Amino acid sequence: MGSSSEEHREETRFVSSVNTGVQTHEKHFSMKQVLPSEKLNLDNLKLQGLFFKSNQLTSKVSSV
Repeated sequence: MGSSSEEHREETRFVSSVNTGVQTHEKHFSMKQVLPSEKLNLDNLKLQGLFFKSNQLTSKVSSV
């Protein structure tokens, strides 16, 4: 049972690092004129991060 809390901590660290990356991107984009295509790219990055995360979770569960 102790290992599951450790995994959860890793998970949280991963999520916060992704969020930090997204925020950095948003700051960078908001400083200059945002082209619609760049905004779409940013949204795609966010989605990719979410898919990556959900895939990781799925593979963890199936490997157990």
